Amino acid sequence: MSIGTRLWLAVVVSIMVVLSFGAYLRVSAEQDLLLDATLRDRRFFGHALGAVLAVASDPVAKARALVADEQLRRSHVDVSLDTEGRPPAWLRGTSEDNREAFRRGDVVVAKDGRRIRTLVPFLHDSRQMVIEFDEPLDVHAALERLAVIAAILQALVLIVFAGAIAWVLVRRLVGAPLHELAEHARRIGAGQLDARTTIARNDEVGILATEMNAMAEQLSQARAALDEAEVERVALQESMRHGDRLRTVGQLAAALAHELGTPLNTVLGHAKLIERRAGVDDATVKGAKMIAEQAQRMADLIRELLDFGRKKTGDRAIHDIVTLVKKTWTLLEPLAKKTGAEFELTAPDPAPSRVVAGQMLQVFTNLVMNAVQAMPTGGVVRAAVRVARVTAPSDVAEQGNEYVHVSFSDAGTGIDAADMAHVFEPFFTKKSVGEGTGLGLSVAEGIVRAHDGWMQIESSLGSGTTVHVFLPTAKRMIGESLPR
Repeated sequence: MSIGTRLWLAVVVSIMVVLSFGAYLRVSAEQDLLLDATLRDRRFFGHALGAVLAVASDPVAKARALVADEQLRRSHVDVSLDTEGRPPAWLRGTSEDNREAFRRGDVVVAKDGRRIRTLVPFLHDSRQMVIEFDEPLDVHAALERLAVIAAILQALVLIVFAGAIAWVLVRRLVGAPLHELAEHARRIGAGQLDARTTIARNDEVGILATEMNAMAEQLSQARAALDEAEVERVALQESMRHGDRLRTVGQLAAALAHELGTPLNTVLGHAKLIERRAGVDDATVKGAKMIAEQAQRMADLIRELLDFGRKKTGDRAIHDIVTLVKKTWTLLEPLAKKTGAEFELTAPDPAPSRVVAGQMLQVFTNLVMNAVQAMPTGGVVRAAVRVARVTAPSDVAEQGNEYVHVSFSDAGTGIDAADMAHVFEPFFTKKSVGEGTGLGLSVAEGIVRAHDGWMQIESSLGSGTTVHVFLPTAKRMIGESLPR
């Protein structure tokens, strides 16, 4: 097939596609407008009918008269009366707003497939009854057929003109493009991999130009990939070294915590002995009590640190997520207060979930520390825990109805929209050197996924960040209590 013929066919097909798409959009818009007008008209009719029935002496008789109206039947409108006031089966497939309106006794108008259904509730003897109108959408189908016929006629007229113009342009489709391709090949041979030809056609010359551009793009990407791989290799090595340093620091911290445990218990014991000893003055008792309280506080912090640092691979158990969030703040409070950060928790009720407590503490610790670090001059970390009915994403393995919803919010600088797609990627971080490895959110998201949950992040520059964690709820057996 010659270049002219192919060009002519390409123009014809393009015009047909454009016109078909335009006709589809136009028909869809007209159908939507007509449907909207029809729904508004039926809603007005329903309210008017409801008002008439409300003042009628015998609304049931008037409703039955509508059901038996021959003129409505000839118009293909089916009318039915439900004296029990029950919601029809098709109402379950519509929106929650429609179902709520029906429960309130309001008029409901909805599109059900190729039909429009109108429900008009009314009261009779303190009992709700419902009149239902069911009518087809034949007008929409007729308009669609008219639009398709108009589009076909327009296409036939334009095809004739386009074919004549295409043959005139054939003489300009060979010489200049071939010369440009030769120059383009010389530039690529000289190492100018960013050079691109501007020829964009669907014939042999256009295919050759596309392939030459693709070749130059692939060579350029290969060169960039080599440079990027080298940068990533260096960054990965540094991240591994930093991870090793963090692991070593963690081991030292655990060892130090063990070493501090015995002296603290000794101090705590002696302070309590002094506090209980007879004949000791009030000032000494007060001082001993203060020493005991602070020693107990330090011992609790060390115990929390050891529990968090131990690698736990045991089975899941039912834990109150509210308690775990409180434990997280107890562990991090001394560090957070150095930056002026405060904690505010909203948790009206216990929220049980079957989890590994140590792993959840790891998740919450990462999220709280991220919130604290996002507010270097201080601020309030707001946490909320509640049980909510939500729909899980399709990629969550175990689907449920109720989930424990945990959220952590800060008033920091927020996350740029371009970075939102990468926040759960390993080694991705915007923190300064030494503040993070980019593994925290990735590990946290993996732990939550392993517990059949998921995480979501809401953020924008200048408006802070909110991290949502969803975990399946757990039902307690009779007599079973939540761990504390």
